[in-house]
Amino acid sequence: MAANEAQILANYYSLAKPRSVRLPQIKNASSGNTYDFNLPQAGVPRYVKLTFSGTVSRTEGATVGSVSASPWAPFNFFSDITLRDYAGTNRVNNITGWNLFRRSMQVAPKRFAYALNAPTGSLNNPPSYVGEAFAFSIPSGTASSTTTSNITFSVDVPCSLHHRTILGSWPAEVAGSESVVTVSLAGSQLAPTSAPATGASGLSPDGLVNFTYVSGATTQISVSGTLSATYYFYDVPQGTPLPLSMFSNAYELVRVRGGAKYISAGTNATFELLTGRTYYRMYEDVVISGVPTTVQSGAFAITGVQFLVNNSTPTLDEGIVDFLTRAAELSGTPLPDGALTWDWIDTPWVADAYGALSTNVILSPSITVETPSWLDVVRECLFPVSATSNLAQIGGTAG
Repeated sequence: MAANEAQILANYYSLAKPRSVRLPQIKNASSGNTYDFNLPQAGVPRYVKLTFSGTVSRTEGATVGSVSASPWAPFNFFSDITLRDYAGTNRVNNITGWNLFRRSMQVAPKRFAYALNAPTGSLNNPPSYVGEAFAFSIPSGTASSTTTSNITFSVDVPCSLHHRTILGSWPAEVAGSESVVTVSLAGSQLAPTSAPATGASGLSPDGLVNFTYVSGATTQISVSGTLSATYYFYDVPQGTPLPLSMFSNAYELVRVRGGAKYISAGTNATFELLTGRTYYRMYEDVVISGVPTTVQSGAFAITGVQFLVNNSTPTLDEGIVDFLTRAAELSGTPLPDGALTWDWIDTPWVADAYGALSTNVILSPSITVETPSWLDVVRECLFPVSATSNLAQIGGTAG
């Protein structure tokens, strides 16, 4: 009697062993460039850990600018990360290092690396647990000179819904199934050479650094160093049947940036989710007048949040304090400024069952909105794979 899918899955997990492979390092990675890591055709992918270690350089002209680290640093030096699977589908797309850090806070808030006090290599006492980041700061500026400081950080690029499941992943041994992780390092950024429209301090338009306008300053920030990747996967003995139903839906993590039109005093920043997907989590970052903002001038800039079905009926309708309190209880840690998290991992939403799903961020009529302002939205979901006939019943690589 043939084993059913539940038996195949139970047998797979009973035999699966976590393994990892360190991929060839890229020794001279630098700002403004994009790099590929080809993943081994081994096992079922779980995640890929990307690590950058090197220096951040600050180059000043005759006039020294006023620049400091973004609240999203150092993770945002990974400016664009893509995971392309064996079929050429981008499962992780347009994602930044900050987005992946946000996800880690939600998925595994206690699974943060110990922070090393570079360059001595000694452990901080106590460990910072701020994230998988090492000691870091933008170096001080010196006129007509370049100054440097150390930078090391890492993020996890997911291949499945979470590290302990293969749901949404794929069997990497499929013939011709080479998959690729592509990562871009944030390009060299210049503080404005003319006064910004607002004349205010805040994030650069790409969110890389904080700056305050200084007339004549042309501060340049860049990084250079070693880019590493480690591939983590599950492996089973040769010939073990694979639970193909776990691969019938593909994992997807995608970022969409909503421009200034989403941010206006006294309105709702509404974002509609794509149909054809089952949603498990969503992350939003609200940037107002160049600052990731939950509170502005001592008052809540975001007064409430809603989750809507059919784009009209609130199924969750909360004041901002209730929302932030509930989110902190779920993740075990307070959300960063401007950050909103929706977690439906226990009761996912199937968009097609409701016609449309959307979120509302309710903005106070008292806020001041200036350039740059934007809404970043990251959706985490599963979507049906168009065909699974090429997912042959292949055993693991272990003997």
